[in-house]
Amino acid sequence: AGVRLGLYSAGSHRIVPIPECVVHHPSINRAVGAIEEASLNAGTTAYDEFTGDGMLRYVILSVERHTSRVQATFVWNAASSRKSSPHTQRLSKRLTSKDDPDHPLWHSIWFNWNEREGNAILSRDSKNWHRSSGPEYISERVPFPSSSSSSSSSSSSNQKTKNDATADARAIARGAAAAAWTGPTLYFSPMNFRQANLDAFAGILEQVASHVPVDSVVCELYAGVGLIGLSIAHKCAEVRCSDENPANVRAFEKACRSLPSGVGGRASYVALSAADALDDGEAEGANLVIVDPPRKGLGPEVLACLCDPFDERSSSLERLIYVSCGFDALNRELPELRAAGWEVIHSEGHVLFPGSDHIETLVVADRPPQQS
Repeated sequence: AGVRLGLYSAGSHRIVPIPECVVHHPSINRAVGAIEEASLNAGTTAYDEFTGDGMLRYVILSVERHTSRVQATFVWNAASSRKSSPHTQRLSKRLTSKDDPDHPLWHSIWFNWNEREGNAILSRDSKNWHRSSGPEYISERVPFPSSSSSSSSSSSSNQKTKNDATADARAIARGAAAAAWTGPTLYFSPMNFRQANLDAFAGILEQVASHVPVDSVVCELYAGVGLIGLSIAHKCAEVRCSDENPANVRAFEKACRSLPSGVGGRASYVALSAADALDDGEAEGANLVIVDPPRKGLGPEVLACLCDPFDERSSSLERLIYVSCGFDALNRELPELRAAGWEVIHSEGHVLFPGSDHIETLVVADRPPQQS
């Protein structure tokens, strides 16, 4: 009994323990030691991917930065709480009973039941989750850009509306609001995607904000909990976020309540895939779309919609901001977007995982408005 924790060796599923990893947050290293000790005392066994035997498949550790406390998720080789009992209760009790009250380690302890074969780490079925202890959400603040770095001239369609005094007044008000902008408080449970390096991702947010015209109507696809959309809500007339994960909705609504009066009401959320969100009219009337898709890219339906300037679902769009975590997909899709009339006006790379060969790529592209 007992488990050893670590990372996979390159090109294999062989676990390599890294008890004092210099890249991990110190609380992660502390948590690894506590889990290994608790698993030994609780009689927890490691999952064997060849035989299908054993209990614990994966451990996911996430640190709440302002408290240094750990949100721990244990992925269990069982179909339900009943079938994992009493082993999960024993492990949870061993962990919490050993916690230092003066320097608490655990933010929360979660269990996810997943006995399915394959590479999917988590079961996304809400019935396969249980929070054993602690609060539901980690809370995070991201250092958002100041007004000086988040100002932007309007794109051509916005210029048409800025010619009247009412629109000018709105734009001035948006700019003034940016001066005191500190951004939302963001909330993450294990059921929500969270950027692994929020400090580095702040640099991407700054560049995104600098390319969002004041008073824009923004559609954000693949929005997660709304990290990007809510970071620019103060300078926009409207922000429409969407993502297929239904667990994001409550986290988004909670973040909206952290915004200043009048800002949170500009943001909305629907739990739909990117293709379904376009079908539902999320981009209609918007002048800007932000996409932050998974590594596989936009997919054929979304790409086709954005490439058709006469598609009524997206014909009003004049600016595309593409945040890519999959360079191969971006390299495949960008030529199609350019051939369809999108002109790249800015691109840059960001290193979110120092020491790796992975970069996050930000691309900004414009296209001329369609004549009615």
